[in-house]
Amino acid sequence: MTGATFYGNQTHTAMKNAFRLLLLALLPLFFFSACKGGGDMKEPVAAVDALHPFEGVMRMTTTMPGTGSAAMTIHIGKEGILTETETTLAGLSGHMPVRVLSLNSAPDRIYMLNDAAKTYMEFDTAAVPAADSADAAVPFKDAVVEQLGTETVNGYRCSHIRISSIGSEEAVEMWLNPDLLGYFTYARMQASGRESVAALAAKLKAEGIDGFPVRTLHVRSGIVTDLVSVDRTVPDPAMFAIPAGYTKTEMPDMGKGVLSGENLEKMKEAAEQMQQQLMKR
Repeated sequence: MTGATFYGNQTHTAMKNAFRLLLLALLPLFFFSACKGGGDMKEPVAAVDALHPFEGVMRMTTTMPGTGSAAMTIHIGKEGILTETETTLAGLSGHMPVRVLSLNSAPDRIYMLNDAAKTYMEFDTAAVPAADSADAAVPFKDAVVEQLGTETVNGYRCSHIRISSIGSEEAVEMWLNPDLLGYFTYARMQASGRESVAALAAKLKAEGIDGFPVRTLHVRSGIVTDLVSVDRTVPDPAMFAIPAGYTKTEMPDMGKGVLSGENLEKMKEAAEQMQQQLMKR
């Protein structure tokens, strides 16, 4: 079954679900900036955290029931951050390996590398619009935070919390470990929806809760992201550069909403082209 046939046979809802995962996998976008306890979230998002310096490798997995999964390896160095993601989507044969590069020398730019085609896309994080209202995350301004106790998850001792909102069926559960990175730092690792995540970070801090999400569960959808391992090491500086010989291609315009019908079609075409290139390897 080709990518075009698969997408042509699915409902709009299924396609939105698939591309939620695809966006998450292709743009995990982990960025550190100075963690000063609630500072301006608009400061350069790729700057390495001055108070919690970290160099090494983080490995994470994301699973969306019935849709697919993604395995992420995040290399963090003084020069920037390189995220390697391998995505598997239901109905598409093979895997979709993609690398996303953020350089401290260009803090508001993300480079998505397509190794199969030897191309890259440049993405302006400062221009990311707010999420569509129909697809918005939990309204953190009115969030209700429940502390559910202490548990060991993925080998880490964690505080288990549940975040919900009155009048909404949405809820998120997180298992936070305070010994890794603070949640304010994690908030600054998000390229999209940074204001929402910053609001949540401030609310958690006000209630004395902090830590890095070792596991995140979106209750309604069943989407789970797990931190698998953390290794402190000094990465090769050469990996934080666009490879020689790669040519730039245009990033689809997301100005009308990331999950609008028009942008879903653009992302569908881009995914199909990437899939065809990968199958030729």
